[in-house]
Amino acid sequence: MLGSRSDRSRPTVASFKSGLKRLTVERSWNDSWGTTKEMSFVDSETDQEPLSNQSRVRLGNSQLLQLARDATDKVDFRRLTNRQASLRNWKWKTVANDFTAFSHGDGIEAAQEVLATGEMKASLNELSSILSTNTASDHDMVMRSLYKDYIHGAVVHAVDPSLGTSSSSVIKSDMESKLTVKTSAFERSRMFKNHEQWCFIEYYEKTSSADAFTVTLASVPEKELLAGKMKADRVDDLPDLTAAYLVEKIPSSNSVRVVFFAQAALNEQEPQFDQSAVSHSSDSSRGNQLARSKKRQKRLMRLAAGASQLPEVVRRRRFGSQPLADCSAFEANNSRCTCCAKSLRFLTRKKRCHVCGYMICHQCWSIHSMETRDGRVSSVRACTRCVEFVNNGDYSRVDQQNRGRIEIISDSGLPSSDPPGKALTNFLHEALQTSSGNKRKSVMSVIRHLMNQEKEDAEIRSECSSVTSSVRLTDDDAKKYTDALDKGMLRVETLPVEDCVVANSKGRNYPLNTAPDLETMSKPPMPKDEQERNTAIQKGGFSKITDTEELDLICELVAREMKCSTGLVTLINEDEQHVLASNVLPFRQLHMPREQSFCQHTIMNDEPLLVPNPESDIRFQNLPALHAHDLRFYLGFPLKDENDQVVGSVCCIDNTSREVTASQYSAMKKLAETASKVVQIKGKQATRMSDPTAMDS
Repeated sequence: MLGSRSDRSRPTVASFKSGLKRLTVERSWNDSWGTTKEMSFVDSETDQEPLSNQSRVRLGNSQLLQLARDATDKVDFRRLTNRQASLRNWKWKTVANDFTAFSHGDGIEAAQEVLATGEMKASLNELSSILSTNTASDHDMVMRSLYKDYIHGAVVHAVDPSLGTSSSSVIKSDMESKLTVKTSAFERSRMFKNHEQWCFIEYYEKTSSADAFTVTLASVPEKELLAGKMKADRVDDLPDLTAAYLVEKIPSSNSVRVVFFAQAALNEQEPQFDQSAVSHSSDSSRGNQLARSKKRQKRLMRLAAGASQLPEVVRRRRFGSQPLADCSAFEANNSRCTCCAKSLRFLTRKKRCHVCGYMICHQCWSIHSMETRDGRVSSVRACTRCVEFVNNGDYSRVDQQNRGRIEIISDSGLPSSDPPGKALTNFLHEALQTSSGNKRKSVMSVIRHLMNQEKEDAEIRSECSSVTSSVRLTDDDAKKYTDALDKGMLRVETLPVEDCVVANSKGRNYPLNTAPDLETMSKPPMPKDEQERNTAIQKGGFSKITDTEELDLICELVAREMKCSTGLVTLINEDEQHVLASNVLPFRQLHMPREQSFCQHTIMNDEPLLVPNPESDIRFQNLPALHAHDLRFYLGFPLKDENDQVVGSVCCIDNTSREVTASQYSAMKKLAETASKVVQIKGKQATRMSDPTAMDS
């Protein structure tokens, strides 16, 4: 557990305070009385000859690691968590978001210390991405969010902690750690005073077996940095400053406890002026000490208050990961507020919720900040019900670097893998060799459908090859099918990334019927052509299909191509989802309420639906199947009849989130089109068997 290290003896209170003075930094005042008044930054990114990563700091990686570990050793994290029991002599005040800040020491006779504590709804994953950033843009965005007086900062250097591990070091194999060197500049605390600059190391530690992590921040000498810092006469350095975060999960809840501690060392070194100048009197010296002490105290309290802004940063990132409504794509026709049922008459003050898309009375909406993955922050209007659902999501496994991104990635930047369609060919080739009887006929039927689909696509592109056109798979000779696979006739043309369109990438084009509370299932959305859809399902005989061996095989191909556990072919009827086929036996011919399905949202568009993290998406977070099977990924392509009417989906689900490449998208598109053909044929056969006169009529 954090705070209990078997190889370290616990310091006393006196040694704890005195030990923090080991990070003494020598300040250079010779340059701070120059004639220039214009602030500038030493940043390798703007120099004509950029510095290498290592040349940005004078200290070596091993020295930085030792400095970070020494600073971590000095902070007794366990004592911090129990410190509130002995805070009688500390001054305290309530800051934002129910956080409490404590302060102690005058900086002259006792070291100045601050402590901030609070609980918030968040996951360790979310807070670790905020408190331990690796890029300059992320660092700048987080600091600007936490501190209103923040000016500028930089990530100067990053260290691989494994590089500094010696044979005498005892490093646990399950310990995750990160070390960076950063700078942050803040506005002056008093008028006519200098701005303040903090050059520091940031050391992140997390044990995989513990539901907690720590982040230690410690000052480094400004002269040891060659980039990313201010060079001006109006900037004061912040030496001898140590801070630390302890974030631990509260058991049996979706909340965490945050403890922030900071200390400024006692007896800061006096600035050295002209040696010929007359020394100040003792009263003047003490006055200067008091002034510097007040200045440090203000900075420490502002750092502590910054911890109270963490809930706001988490909330705006959560909004940024939600698929918002495109209010220009549909009208809100509700006559009553969806939150309080108040009548929305002509003169009633009302606004549209950007999350669900409905009209809301003026008492049931609020404005929130939203941060996208590229760091842009904007305002979003949300009703009280949607805010509750956004806060209720599980964000513990959401990739914070890709939050809110719904797009297909290119294969070009990925490690070399099998060509598109190779997985399909290999599986079908193996199935032909190992199957017999009706099973082999089903395999050959799927191959034939895929080949015919490829031929149709080639004719559309006017690229029908001589090999494809000269071979006709119309009989039951398995050798011909094997030869066709060996000749590469089953191909998957990878679509350009810009042609790999997914639904809701730029906004959801339908409203959400969110439930009145978190325990109730939301009503399913209804497409505009709902009546035509149900008619197509009934007329096509799709619900009567029982011979699904070919569709089961397609589901296996879907699962293998996407490297998912489960592939499905589903129908969305008026009030239920009917699983026609699956590669997982218990799912076959399964009927479930429509509002409990993923595919209820797939049929709302002609484009495929990609949901990389359904557990955080307000549309799916309370689905029983999500929690029963620990699902973390969904991709569904529309299943269509012969008139291109969407009747269901060809989808895959898995308990691990992933990105989808253009080649996978292309293969899924081909398999969905093939499944649609098979369903159309099987539907006609089922209708003919149940009513021989139906097809003639």
